[in-house]
Amino acid sequence: KICDCYHCHLYPYPSTPAERQAVMEGLQVRIQDLHIVLHKTEDYLRQVLCKASESIYTWDVQVKKMKAIYHVLNLCSFDVTNKCLIAEVWCPLADLPNMRRTLEESSVSPSHRCFTRQESRH
Repeated sequence: KICDCYHCHLYPYPSTPAERQAVMEGLQVRIQDLHIVLHKTEDYLRQVLCKASESIYTWDVQVKKMKAIYHVLNLCSFDVTNKCLIAEVWCPLADLPNMRRTLEESSVSPSHRCFTRQESRH
């Protein structure tokens, strides 16, 4: 009952030395097969990790960019009536034409206003 509880394999104990030797050889073959399976599994996992390690830097960059984007989006306010995000940002005056052009190109519809310019007080 104890062996059943621990899911143990029970092997009959042969009475002759020749039978015991045959059982031992069979067990040795099973052990060798299990070692081969373990080594092949370790080799496969090592290959998978090596391939993943080649891409880890690009994944890290992508995750950091996505986190930065979602952080900025979380700072925006959602306008329910116009179904848009409202954000207040600062940019250098020299970059304003480029920023306006980029926002207008990325807007969904030409009828939607991208942004309203407010002069800085400081």
